[in-house]
Amino acid sequence: MKRKLKILLTQPLFDSSYLYGSFKTPANTNTFLFGQASLAAVARDAGHDVFVLDPYCERTTPDQYIQYLKDHEFDVVGCTVFTLTFNLAKTLFEYTRSALPKACLLAGGPHPTSLPQETLEYIKELDAVAVGEGEMTFLEILERVSQEKDFDSVNGMVYRRRDINQIVMNQPREFIANLDELPRPAYDLFPIDKYIPTPNLVKKYPTVAIQVTRGCPHQCSFCQFNLTLGKKYRHRSMANIIEELDYLKSQYHVRGIIFRDSSLTIDVKFLKDLCHALIESRLDLKWMCYSRTDVIARHYKELLPLMKEAGCWQIGYGCESANQRSLDMLNKNITVEDNIIAVTETMKAGLMCSTTWIICLPGETSEDAWRTSLLAKKLASHVTKFFLPVPFLNTDFEKICREDGGLRENTSFDHYNLFMPKSLVYVNPLIGEENMLKMLKTAYTRYYTDPKVIIRNLATITDLDMVKKYWSFLRLVA
Repeated sequence: MKRKLKILLTQPLFDSSYLYGSFKTPANTNTFLFGQASLAAVARDAGHDVFVLDPYCERTTPDQYIQYLKDHEFDVVGCTVFTLTFNLAKTLFEYTRSALPKACLLAGGPHPTSLPQETLEYIKELDAVAVGEGEMTFLEILERVSQEKDFDSVNGMVYRRRDINQIVMNQPREFIANLDELPRPAYDLFPIDKYIPTPNLVKKYPTVAIQVTRGCPHQCSFCQFNLTLGKKYRHRSMANIIEELDYLKSQYHVRGIIFRDSSLTIDVKFLKDLCHALIESRLDLKWMCYSRTDVIARHYKELLPLMKEAGCWQIGYGCESANQRSLDMLNKNITVEDNIIAVTETMKAGLMCSTTWIICLPGETSEDAWRTSLLAKKLASHVTKFFLPVPFLNTDFEKICREDGGLRENTSFDHYNLFMPKSLVYVNPLIGEENMLKMLKTAYTRYYTDPKVIIRNLATITDLDMVKKYWSFLRLVA
Protein backbone atom coordinates (compact mmCIF):
# COMPACT_ATOMS: atom_id res chain seq x y z
CA MET A 1 0.00 0.00 0.00
CA LYS A 2 1.25 3.46 -0.88
CA ARG A 3 1.15 6.06 1.84
CA LYS A 4 1.30 9.83 1.69
CA LEU A 5 4.74 11.08 2.70
CA LYS A 6 5.72 14.24 4.52
CA ILE A 7 8.72 15.70 2.68
CA LEU A 8 11.16 18.49 3.50
CA LEU A 9 13.45 20.10 0.92
CA THR A 10 16.13 22.26 2.46
CA GLN A 11 19.68 23.62 2.30
CA PRO A 12 22.67 23.64 4.68
CA LEU A 13 22.75 26.10 7.58
CA PHE A 14 25.04 29.09 7.02
CA ASP A 15 25.07 32.87 7.13
CA SER A 16 26.01 35.39 4.43
CA SER A 17 29.62 35.75 5.61
CA TYR A 18 30.28 32.14 4.61
CA LEU A 19 29.74 33.01 0.93
CA TYR A 20 30.19 36.75 0.65
CA GLY A 21 32.41 37.91 3.50
CA SER A 22 31.46 41.40 4.65
CA PHE A 23 29.02 41.99 1.78
CA LYS A 24 25.41 42.12 2.91
CA THR A 25 23.03 40.00 0.83
CA PRO A 26 19.32 39.72 1.53
CA ALA A 27 18.90 36.10 0.38
CA ASN A 28 20.82 33.04 -0.73
CA THR A 29 22.31 33.64 -4.22
CA ASN A 30 19.52 36.17 -4.85
CA THR A 31 16.77 33.59 -5.26
CA PHE A 32 15.38 30.23 -4.27
CA LEU A 33 16.81 27.05 -5.80
CA PHE A 34 14.88 26.48 -9.00
CA GLY A 35 15.63 22.76 -8.94
CA GLN A 36 14.05 22.41 -5.51
CA ALA A 37 10.95 24.27 -6.70
CA SER A 38 10.61 21.75 -9.52
CA LEU A 39 11.16 18.76 -7.20
CA ALA A 40 8.56 20.13 -4.81
CA ALA A 41 6.04 20.48 -7.64
CA VAL A 42 6.39 16.92 -8.93
CA ALA A 43 6.24 15.47 -5.39
CA ARG A 44 3.12 17.49 -4.56
CA ASP A 45 1.46 16.45 -7.82
CA ALA A 46 2.09 12.85 -6.78
CA GLY A 47 -0.02 13.44 -3.67
CA HIS A 48 2.63 14.01 -1.02
CA ASP A 49 2.82 16.81 1.55
CA VAL A 50 5.81 18.98 0.69
CA PHE A 51 7.54 21.60 2.84
CA VAL A 52 10.44 23.84 1.90
CA LEU A 53 12.85 25.47 4.33
CA ASP A 54 15.55 27.91 3.22
CA PRO A 55 17.60 28.23 6.44
CA TYR A 56 19.65 31.13 5.08
CA CYS A 57 16.64 33.15 3.99
CA GLU A 58 14.79 32.40 7.23
CA ARG A 59 17.94 32.84 9.38
CA THR A 60 17.34 29.42 10.93
CA THR A 61 19.63 28.38 13.81
CA PRO A 62 20.65 24.73 14.42
CA ASP A 63 18.35 24.49 17.45
CA GLN A 64 15.44 25.92 15.47
CA TYR A 65 16.11 23.48 12.63
CA ILE A 66 16.18 20.45 14.92
CA GLN A 67 12.96 21.55 16.62
CA TYR A 68 11.33 22.11 13.21
CA LEU A 69 12.18 18.52 12.25
CA LYS A 70 10.77 17.12 15.46
CA ASP A 71 7.59 19.17 15.17
CA HIS A 72 6.85 17.89 11.67
CA GLU A 73 8.23 14.33 11.81
CA PHE A 74 9.20 14.20 8.13
CA ASP A 75 9.45 10.89 6.28
CA VAL A 76 11.92 12.23 3.69
CA VAL A 77 14.44 15.08 3.89
CA GLY A 78 16.32 16.20 0.77
CA CYS A 79 19.13 18.73 0.56
CA THR A 80 20.79 20.38 -2.45
CA VAL A 81 24.57 20.28 -2.08
CA PHE A 82 27.29 22.31 -3.77
CA THR A 83 31.01 21.75 -3.26
CA LEU A 84 31.31 24.93 -1.19
CA THR A 85 28.49 23.82 1.13
CA PHE A 86 29.47 20.15 1.36
CA ASN A 87 30.88 20.29 4.88
CA LEU A 88 27.84 22.25 6.02
CA ALA A 89 25.60 19.64 4.41
CA LYS A 90 27.33 16.92 6.42
CA THR A 91 26.51 18.79 9.63
CA LEU A 92 22.92 19.31 8.46
CA PHE A 93 22.44 15.59 7.86
CA GLU A 94 23.93 14.82 11.29
CA TYR A 95 21.31 17.12 12.86
CA THR A 96 18.60 15.56 10.71
CA ARG A 97 19.46 11.96 11.56
CA SER A 98 19.59 12.73 15.27
CA ALA A 99 16.11 14.28 15.14
CA LEU A 100 14.57 11.82 12.64
CA PRO A 101 16.27 8.44 13.03
CA LYS A 102 13.83 6.66 10.68
CA ALA A 103 13.61 9.26 7.88
CA CYS A 104 15.01 8.74 4.39
CA LEU A 105 17.79 11.29 3.84
CA LEU A 106 18.63 12.31 0.27
CA ALA A 107 21.19 14.60 -1.38
CA GLY A 108 21.26 16.05 -4.87
CA GLY A 109 22.94 18.82 -6.82
CA PRO A 110 26.30 19.39 -8.52
CA HIS A 111 28.60 17.92 -5.85
CA PRO A 112 26.75 14.63 -5.26
CA THR A 113 26.32 14.27 -9.03
CA SER A 114 30.07 14.68 -9.56
CA LEU A 115 31.07 12.40 -6.65
CA PRO A 116 28.09 10.26 -5.63
CA GLN A 117 29.94 7.37 -3.99
CA GLU A 118 32.35 9.66 -2.15
CA THR A 119 29.40 11.71 -0.89
CA LEU A 120 27.80 8.64 0.67
CA GLU A 121 31.10 7.45 2.09
CA TYR A 122 31.75 10.79 3.78
CA ILE A 123 28.20 11.49 5.01
CA LYS A 124 27.26 8.29 6.83
CA GLU A 125 23.77 9.57 7.66
CA LEU A 126 22.75 9.73 3.99
CA ASP A 127 20.59 7.00 2.49
CA ALA A 128 20.88 7.94 -1.18
CA VAL A 129 22.13 10.44 -3.74
CA ALA A 130 20.25 11.53 -6.89
CA VAL A 131 22.60 11.87 -9.84
CA GLY A 132 21.87 14.40 -12.57
CA GLU A 133 18.38 15.66 -13.36
CA GLY A 134 16.34 14.86 -10.28
CA GLU A 135 12.59 15.02 -10.87
CA MET A 136 11.84 11.52 -12.19
CA THR A 137 14.42 9.90 -9.91
CA PHE A 138 12.88 11.71 -6.92
CA LEU A 139 9.39 10.48 -7.82
CA GLU A 140 10.55 6.88 -8.00
CA ILE A 141 12.44 7.18 -4.72
CA LEU A 142 9.30 8.52 -3.03
CA GLU A 143 7.25 5.69 -4.47
CA ARG A 144 9.68 3.12 -3.04
CA VAL A 145 9.76 4.82 0.36
CA SER A 146 5.96 5.01 0.49
CA GLN A 147 5.76 1.27 -0.23
CA GLU A 148 8.74 0.40 1.98
CA LYS A 149 10.58 -1.16 -0.95
CA ASP A 150 14.30 -0.98 -1.76
CA PHE A 151 15.92 1.17 -4.47
CA ASP A 152 17.45 -1.62 -6.55
CA SER A 153 16.00 -0.59 -9.93
CA VAL A 154 15.67 3.19 -9.59
CA ASN A 155 17.82 4.69 -12.34
CA GLY A 156 19.78 7.87 -11.63
CA MET A 157 20.68 7.18 -8.02
CA VAL A 158 23.40 5.78 -5.79
CA TYR A 159 22.24 4.39 -2.46
CA ARG A 160 23.37 2.71 0.73
CA ARG A 161 22.47 -0.91 1.45
CA ARG A 162 22.68 -0.76 5.22
CA ASP A 163 21.92 -4.46 5.64
CA ILE A 164 25.17 -5.43 3.90
CA ASN A 165 27.06 -2.15 4.45
CA GLN A 166 27.49 -1.55 0.74
CA ILE A 167 27.06 1.40 -1.62
CA VAL A 168 25.16 0.49 -4.78
CA MET A 169 25.37 2.51 -8.02
CA ASN A 170 22.30 2.11 -10.22
CA GLN A 171 22.11 2.75 -13.94
CA PRO A 172 22.09 6.41 -15.08
CA ARG A 173 18.77 7.99 -15.99
CA GLU A 174 18.00 9.53 -19.36
CA PHE A 175 17.39 13.25 -19.36
CA ILE A 176 13.84 14.55 -19.68
CA ALA A 177 13.09 15.06 -23.38
CA ASN A 178 9.93 17.18 -23.04
CA LEU A 179 10.33 19.80 -20.30
CA ASP A 180 6.66 20.80 -20.70
CA GLU A 181 5.76 17.53 -18.95
CA LEU A 182 7.02 19.00 -15.68
CA PRO A 183 4.54 20.94 -13.55
CA ARG A 184 5.03 24.63 -12.86
CA PRO A 185 7.64 25.07 -10.11
CA ALA A 186 6.12 25.35 -6.63
CA TYR A 187 6.74 29.07 -6.17
CA ASP A 188 4.09 29.22 -3.45
CA LEU A 189 6.19 27.08 -1.10
CA PHE A 190 8.96 29.70 -1.04
CA PRO A 191 8.98 33.11 0.69
CA ILE A 192 9.19 34.89 -2.67
CA ASP A 193 8.90 38.36 -1.13
CA LYS A 194 12.05 37.74 0.92
CA TYR A 195 14.25 37.05 -2.11
CA ILE A 196 15.69 40.35 -3.30
CA PRO A 197 18.26 39.91 -6.10
CA THR A 198 21.41 41.99 -5.90
CA PRO A 199 21.24 45.26 -7.88
CA ASN A 200 23.51 44.08 -10.71
CA LEU A 201 20.75 41.65 -11.77
CA VAL A 202 17.76 43.99 -11.47
CA LYS A 203 16.20 46.68 -13.63
CA LYS A 204 12.88 46.88 -11.79
CA TYR A 205 11.82 45.41 -8.48
CA PRO A 206 10.35 42.90 -7.80
CA THR A 207 12.43 40.57 -9.98
CA VAL A 208 12.30 36.76 -9.94
CA ALA A 209 14.69 34.20 -11.44
CA ILE A 210 13.41 31.40 -13.66
CA GLN A 211 14.89 28.72 -15.93
CA VAL A 212 13.47 27.75 -19.32
CA THR A 213 16.22 25.60 -20.85
CA ARG A 214 18.41 22.71 -19.77
CA GLY A 215 21.62 21.20 -21.05
CA CYS A 216 24.63 22.62 -22.85
CA PRO A 217 26.42 21.12 -25.89
CA HIS A 218 29.65 22.99 -25.13
CA GLN A 219 32.50 21.43 -23.17
CA CYS A 220 34.07 24.24 -21.13
CA SER A 221 36.66 22.48 -18.98
CA PHE A 222 35.76 24.26 -15.72
CA CYS A 223 31.97 23.77 -15.84
CA GLN A 224 29.90 21.25 -13.88
CA PHE A 225 26.68 22.29 -15.61
CA ASN A 226 26.32 19.50 -18.16
CA LEU A 227 27.22 16.86 -15.56
CA THR A 228 23.94 17.70 -13.85
CA LEU A 229 21.67 18.72 -16.74
CA GLY A 230 23.26 17.02 -19.72
CA LYS A 231 24.85 18.04 -23.00
CA LYS A 232 21.69 18.16 -25.11
CA TYR A 233 20.12 21.61 -25.19
CA ARG A 234 16.38 21.41 -24.41
CA HIS A 235 13.82 24.15 -23.94
CA ARG A 236 10.23 24.56 -22.89
CA SER A 237 7.55 25.61 -25.36
CA MET A 238 6.65 29.27 -25.83
CA ALA A 239 3.15 28.71 -24.47
CA ASN A 240 4.56 27.04 -21.35
CA ILE A 241 7.03 29.86 -20.71
CA ILE A 242 4.53 32.69 -21.26
CA GLU A 243 1.97 30.98 -19.02
CA GLU A 244 4.49 30.84 -16.18
CA LEU A 245 5.54 34.46 -16.66
CA ASP A 246 1.90 35.53 -16.68
CA TYR A 247 1.39 33.61 -13.42
CA LEU A 248 4.38 35.31 -11.81
CA LYS A 249 3.18 38.74 -12.84
CA SER A 250 -0.40 38.24 -11.70
CA GLN A 251 0.40 36.33 -8.51
CA TYR A 252 3.56 38.11 -7.31
CA HIS A 253 3.38 41.42 -9.24
CA VAL A 254 6.73 40.64 -10.84
CA ARG A 255 8.19 43.39 -13.03
CA GLY A 256 11.50 41.77 -13.89
CA ILE A 257 12.90 38.35 -14.79
CA ILE A 258 16.37 36.84 -14.51
CA PHE A 259 16.79 33.98 -16.96
CA ARG A 260 19.11 31.78 -14.93
CA ASP A 261 19.84 29.50 -17.87
CA SER A 262 23.53 28.83 -18.42
CA SER A 263 23.18 30.35 -21.90
CA LEU A 264 19.75 31.43 -23.11
CA THR A 265 21.09 32.17 -26.60
CA ILE A 266 22.61 28.84 -27.70
CA ASP A 267 19.68 28.10 -30.04
CA VAL A 268 19.18 31.26 -32.09
CA LYS A 269 15.77 30.17 -33.42
CA PHE A 270 14.51 29.48 -29.89
CA LEU A 271 15.75 32.89 -28.74
CA LYS A 272 13.98 34.65 -31.60
CA ASP A 273 10.77 32.73 -30.92
CA LEU A 274 10.99 33.65 -27.23
CA CYS A 275 11.48 37.33 -28.02
CA HIS A 276 8.50 37.37 -30.39
CA ALA A 277 6.37 35.57 -27.81
CA LEU A 278 7.33 38.10 -25.13
CA ILE A 279 6.50 41.00 -27.44
CA GLU A 280 3.13 39.51 -28.40
CA SER A 281 2.26 38.73 -24.76
CA ARG A 282 2.50 42.42 -23.77
CA LEU A 283 3.66 41.35 -20.30
CA ASP A 284 6.14 44.24 -20.28
CA LEU A 285 8.75 42.46 -18.18
CA LYS A 286 12.34 43.68 -18.02
CA TRP A 287 14.71 40.74 -18.22
CA MET A 288 18.37 39.86 -18.28
CA CYS A 289 20.08 36.68 -19.43
CA TYR A 290 23.45 35.03 -19.91
CA SER A 291 25.05 34.29 -23.25
CA ARG A 292 28.18 33.00 -24.89
CA THR A 293 30.01 35.76 -26.72
CA ASP A 294 30.38 33.84 -29.99
CA VAL A 295 26.61 33.70 -30.57
CA ILE A 296 26.16 37.45 -30.18
CA ALA A 297 29.37 38.24 -32.09
CA ARG A 298 27.95 36.38 -35.10
CA HIS A 299 24.30 37.44 -34.83
CA TYR A 300 24.27 40.80 -33.02
CA LYS A 301 22.63 42.69 -35.91
CA GLU A 302 19.54 40.46 -35.85
CA LEU A 303 19.42 39.52 -32.16
CA LEU A 304 20.23 42.60 -30.09
CA PRO A 305 17.47 44.92 -31.43
CA LEU A 306 14.92 42.11 -31.10
CA MET A 307 16.02 41.24 -27.55
CA LYS A 308 15.80 44.88 -26.55
CA GLU A 309 12.29 45.21 -28.01
CA ALA A 310 11.27 42.10 -26.06
CA GLY A 311 12.34 43.68 -22.76
CA CYS A 312 15.97 42.59 -22.41
CA TRP A 313 17.97 45.21 -20.55
CA GLN A 314 21.22 43.35 -19.76
CA ILE A 315 23.28 40.42 -21.05
CA GLY A 316 25.94 38.66 -19.00
CA TYR A 317 28.97 37.18 -20.77
CA GLY A 318 31.57 34.70 -19.57
CA CYS A 319 34.52 36.25 -21.39
CA GLU A 320 37.07 34.52 -19.10
CA SER A 321 40.34 35.73 -20.68
CA ALA A 322 42.13 38.15 -22.99
CA ASN A 323 44.60 35.38 -23.90
CA GLN A 324 43.59 33.06 -26.72
CA ARG A 325 45.82 30.32 -25.39
CA SER A 326 43.90 30.39 -22.10
CA LEU A 327 40.52 30.35 -23.85
CA ASP A 328 41.64 27.30 -25.81
CA MET A 329 42.87 25.63 -22.63
CA LEU A 330 39.44 26.22 -21.07
CA ASN A 331 37.87 24.68 -24.20
CA LYS A 332 35.57 27.70 -24.50
CA ASN A 333 35.52 27.51 -28.30
CA ILE A 334 35.38 31.30 -28.51
CA THR A 335 37.95 33.93 -29.48
CA VAL A 336 39.19 37.11 -27.85
CA GLU A 337 37.65 38.91 -30.81
CA ASP A 338 34.26 37.33 -30.00
CA ASN A 339 34.52 38.80 -26.51
CA ILE A 340 35.33 42.26 -27.81
CA ILE A 341 32.58 42.29 -30.47
CA ALA A 342 29.85 40.93 -28.18
CA VAL A 343 30.53 43.35 -25.32
CA THR A 344 31.01 46.37 -27.59
CA GLU A 345 27.94 45.74 -29.75
CA THR A 346 25.73 44.98 -26.74
CA MET A 347 26.43 48.40 -25.26
CA LYS A 348 26.12 50.09 -28.67
CA ALA A 349 22.63 48.57 -28.90
CA GLY A 350 21.65 50.35 -25.69
CA LEU A 351 21.76 47.30 -23.43
CA MET A 352 23.68 47.03 -20.20
CA CYS A 353 26.43 44.46 -20.10
CA SER A 354 28.10 42.37 -17.41
CA THR A 355 31.24 40.30 -17.88
CA THR A 356 33.22 37.71 -15.94
CA TRP A 357 36.95 37.05 -16.20
CA ILE A 358 39.36 34.50 -14.74
CA ILE A 359 42.90 35.69 -14.05
CA CYS A 360 46.06 33.68 -13.20
CA LEU A 361 44.95 30.62 -15.15
CA PRO A 362 47.29 27.62 -15.56
CA GLY A 363 50.23 28.53 -17.78
CA GLU A 364 49.65 32.27 -17.44
CA THR A 365 52.30 34.69 -16.27
CA SER A 366 51.62 37.91 -14.39
CA GLU A 367 51.71 39.73 -17.72
CA ASP A 368 49.02 37.43 -19.10
CA ALA A 369 46.81 38.02 -16.07
CA TRP A 370 47.22 41.79 -16.34
CA ARG A 371 46.32 41.58 -20.04
CA THR A 372 42.93 40.18 -19.07
CA SER A 373 42.42 42.83 -16.41
CA LEU A 374 43.34 45.59 -18.87
CA LEU A 375 41.00 44.29 -21.59
CA ALA A 376 38.12 44.19 -19.11
CA LYS A 377 38.94 47.77 -18.11
CA LYS A 378 39.18 48.87 -21.74
CA LEU A 379 35.79 47.35 -22.62
CA ALA A 380 34.30 48.96 -19.50
CA SER A 381 31.08 46.98 -19.27
CA HIS A 382 28.64 48.22 -16.65
CA VAL A 383 29.44 45.35 -14.30
CA THR A 384 32.38 42.99 -14.21
CA LYS A 385 33.58 40.23 -11.92
CA PHE A 386 37.08 38.86 -11.65
CA PHE A 387 37.76 35.37 -10.35
CA LEU A 388 40.79 33.29 -9.53
CA PRO A 389 40.79 29.72 -10.88
CA VAL A 390 38.62 27.27 -8.90
CA PRO A 391 38.99 23.72 -10.30
CA PHE A 392 35.78 21.98 -9.28
CA LEU A 393 36.01 18.27 -8.61
CA ASN A 394 35.78 15.77 -11.43
CA THR A 395 36.08 18.41 -14.18
CA ASP A 396 38.67 18.56 -16.95
CA PHE A 397 39.89 21.81 -15.41
CA GLU A 398 40.82 19.98 -12.21
CA LYS A 399 43.05 17.67 -14.28
CA ILE A 400 44.62 20.66 -16.03
CA CYS A 401 45.41 22.35 -12.70
CA ARG A 402 46.89 19.14 -11.32
CA GLU A 403 49.11 18.67 -14.38
CA ASP A 404 50.22 22.30 -14.06
CA GLY A 405 51.51 21.52 -10.56
CA GLY A 406 49.42 24.12 -8.75
CA LEU A 407 46.48 22.03 -7.47
CA ARG A 408 46.34 21.68 -3.71
CA GLU A 409 45.25 18.13 -3.02
CA ASN A 410 42.84 17.26 -0.21
CA THR A 411 41.96 20.88 0.45
CA SER A 412 38.84 21.76 2.43
CA PHE A 413 35.59 22.10 0.51
CA ASP A 414 35.14 25.43 2.30
CA HIS A 415 37.84 26.84 0.01
CA TYR A 416 35.89 26.30 -3.22
CA ASN A 417 34.59 29.87 -2.99
CA LEU A 418 34.39 31.81 -6.24
CA PHE A 419 33.34 35.06 -4.59
CA MET A 420 35.50 35.46 -1.49
CA PRO A 421 38.49 33.08 -1.69
CA LYS A 422 39.90 32.40 1.78
CA SER A 423 42.58 29.94 0.75
CA LEU A 424 43.25 29.04 -2.86
CA VAL A 425 42.52 25.57 -4.22
CA TYR A 426 44.86 26.24 -7.14
CA VAL A 427 48.05 28.33 -6.97
CA ASN A 428 49.62 29.29 -10.27
CA PRO A 429 53.31 28.26 -9.93
CA LEU A 430 54.39 31.19 -12.15
CA ILE A 431 52.64 33.82 -10.00
CA GLY A 432 52.23 32.57 -6.42
CA GLU A 433 49.34 32.82 -3.96
CA GLU A 434 50.18 36.22 -2.47
CA ASN A 435 50.50 37.85 -5.88
CA MET A 436 47.30 36.20 -7.12
CA LEU A 437 45.29 37.63 -4.24
CA LYS A 438 46.86 41.06 -4.74
CA MET A 439 46.12 40.98 -8.46
CA LEU A 440 42.48 40.09 -7.81
CA LYS A 441 42.04 43.03 -5.44
CA THR A 442 43.89 45.41 -7.76
CA ALA A 443 41.83 44.33 -10.78
CA TYR A 444 38.62 45.23 -8.95
CA THR A 445 39.98 48.53 -7.63
CA ARG A 446 41.29 49.69 -11.00
CA TYR A 447 38.09 48.70 -12.74
CA TYR A 448 35.53 50.33 -10.48
CA THR A 449 37.51 53.54 -10.02
CA ASP A 450 37.90 53.99 -13.76
CA PRO A 451 36.06 57.17 -14.86
CA LYS A 452 34.66 55.46 -17.97
CA VAL A 453 32.99 52.75 -15.89
CA ILE A 454 31.63 55.29 -13.39
CA ILE A 455 30.25 57.57 -16.12
CA ARG A 456 28.76 54.64 -18.03
CA ASN A 457 26.83 53.51 -14.95
CA LEU A 458 25.74 57.02 -13.98
CA ALA A 459 24.30 57.46 -17.46
CA THR A 460 21.86 54.61 -16.78
CA ILE A 461 20.16 56.48 -13.93
CA THR A 462 17.19 57.76 -15.89
CA ASP A 463 14.25 56.89 -13.62
CA LEU A 464 13.29 56.16 -10.02
CA ASP A 465 13.80 52.42 -10.47
CA MET A 466 17.47 52.98 -11.30
CA VAL A 467 17.86 55.31 -8.31
CA LYS A 468 16.51 52.52 -6.09
CA LYS A 469 18.83 50.03 -7.79
CA TYR A 470 22.02 52.00 -7.08
CA TRP A 471 20.89 52.91 -3.58
CA SER A 472 20.53 49.18 -2.95
CA PHE A 473 24.07 48.67 -4.25
CA LEU A 474 25.46 51.31 -1.90
CA ARG A 475 23.71 49.65 1.04
CA LEU A 476 25.15 46.30 -0.04
CA VAL A 477 28.78 47.41 0.08
CA ALA A 478 28.60 50.01 2.85
